[in-house]
Amino acid sequence: MDVKLGCCNFCIPGGGTFAHEFIVKAGLDGMSVDLGYDYEGFPLMSDQLLAFYVDAGKKHQIKYSNIGCSCFDFIPLAPETSDPKHELAKKCLLAAIHAAEILEAGVIMVPMFNISTIETEDQFDRTVQMMQFACDAAAAQNIMIGAENVLPVEKQIEMVKRVDRKNFGLYYDSQNFAYNSGIDQVAVLDALYDYLVPTIHVKDGTSQSLSGAYLGEGTTNFFGVIEYLKKRSFNGWLISENYYNKYPLRDLAIDPATVFFKDMDILKNAVK
Repeated sequence: MDVKLGCCNFCIPGGGTFAHEFIVKAGLDGMSVDLGYDYEGFPLMSDQLLAFYVDAGKKHQIKYSNIGCSCFDFIPLAPETSDPKHELAKKCLLAAIHAAEILEAGVIMVPMFNISTIETEDQFDRTVQMMQFACDAAAAQNIMIGAENVLPVEKQIEMVKRVDRKNFGLYYDSQNFAYNSGIDQVAVLDALYDYLVPTIHVKDGTSQSLSGAYLGEGTTNFFGVIEYLKKRSFNGWLISENYYNKYPLRDLAIDPATVFFKDMDILKNAVK
């Protein structure tokens, strides 16, 4: 297994403040960066901020694994074309692609939860069309679009086949299926492995707590996931999405930074 290790910038203690310093001190290879939310002004839509990220990456000698689009928790990813938010969704995808090009991040993570959860066939069809739009816009830059959701395995594979783009795949998360549906994480990984983008979220918790435990101390079979990836000689990024700046994880130590560094040591030892 040839992996690079990182963390989502918004999960780092301080909500991303001094994220680069945390990454370096933890001995990681890089981090993912999120486009941001509407109420923040979508930070990564700023070319000046992107330039700062480029400079910081060079200064600290770290890479950017992917661009996240958590904004789709609150902005519908695939509304009806008559809905004004349809153009906003496309604007966010194009901005994420632009940010990925500038930061040399090879993957866009597109979550399909909360307001973007797929509940009907019409929503599924519109999501397929939106993914085709994103893939076509990203193809020239060799950027992959990764869909993160907890649809049944059959529907996820159907999505890949329906989108039918070489730069489209699934973005696996090591807790989401157990937390949302009580499904065995390793079984899902085995079923979807051949359709995955080369970037994976790792986190741990229980059926009642999303990202509520150190890696390997929850009920998601984190170490089973890692062993499976080793057997398949996974080549890509493992990105922690444990929320070190949020309850309950941050309360496992007086200083949330202590929790972060301990968890990163667990991750580094697990992949040896």
